[in-house]
Amino acid sequence: MRPTNSQRVEGEMTRILYVAPRQHSPLEVVRNYERELMRIGFQTLFRCAREECTENDGTLGYLYLYPPEGRLRNTAPLSLKALSYATEQQYMAAKRTGSGPDMYVSVYAAKGNFEKHKETFEHPVILVDIVETVPMESKMVTVDAGTMAKEVAATGHVALYGIYFDTNKADVKPESAQAIAEIVKFLKTDSKITVYVVGHTDNVGGYEHNMGLSQRRAEAVVKELTTKHGIPAGRLKAVGTGPLAPVAPNDTEDGRSKNRRVELVKQ
Repeated sequence: MRPTNSQRVEGEMTRILYVAPRQHSPLEVVRNYERELMRIGFQTLFRCAREECTENDGTLGYLYLYPPEGRLRNTAPLSLKALSYATEQQYMAAKRTGSGPDMYVSVYAAKGNFEKHKETFEHPVILVDIVETVPMESKMVTVDAGTMAKEVAATGHVALYGIYFDTNKADVKPESAQAIAEIVKFLKTDSKITVYVVGHTDNVGGYEHNMGLSQRRAEAVVKELTTKHGIPAGRLKAVGTGPLAPVAPNDTEDGRSKNRRVELVKQ
C-alpha cells in the first residue's frame, strides 16, 4: 500500500527502540501492536509491508524513519546499527482522537540481517514513535539564542512562541522575559544583523482589528528590546501581518495557537 498523502505532526515525542525474541516475526509484532491500538481507540492511518513500503525491503527504517543523523546514541550496536541491514519490514501508523490531545503512534519492525551484530541478528528490531500533540503556547519551549541564529541563517526567519500578551492587548507580559532575553543574546552576538519584528494573530475577530493588534504587539516587542535592553532602534522594524501568514488552519484551537506568534525576519 503506497502512501497518498502526508501530515506534519508537532508535539511531545517518545521514541522506543528494542529487540524482540527471535521466535517472533516482524509481521507478528506489528499485528499485535495494531490489535492492541485498535482496542484502546486508535484508527489505522497507514499499513505496508516489505517492498510496499519502499522500493527495497528494509530501507524505510534506516533511510527514513531512523536515518543516521537521527539515531539514538546510548547503546551500540542496537541504537546505531540495528536497522541498517534489516529485512522483512512491516510498518503501521495510527491515530487516536478524543477529548484530550490527539495521539499518533508509528510502529516499524524488521528482522536484523547483519551476522556481525549478534544482539540483533535474526531478531525483530522494533522502532516505536509516539507523538502527543499539544498547543504550542502552553508547552512550547522557549527558543534559545543559538537556535534563533541557526534558524535565521537557514530560512531567514524564526518563529517565537514565548512572548505572551493578554487577549486583544499589546502589553508584553512579564512571563515573556526569558524569550526577550534570548532575543537580546541573539542580536548582541551578531551586531550587524537587522531584523523585522513581525506580529501574527489568528483569524478570530475582524481583519482591521487583527492587523492593528499585530502591529501594536510587534511595536511593543521592539520597545522592550530598545528601551530595556539597549538594542539600537535602527536594527529593528515592527511589522504587523495579522492573520495573513498562518502556519496552521484556524478552525481548531491548536491551529490558532500556532498562528499567534512573533517572528524575527532578517532584513
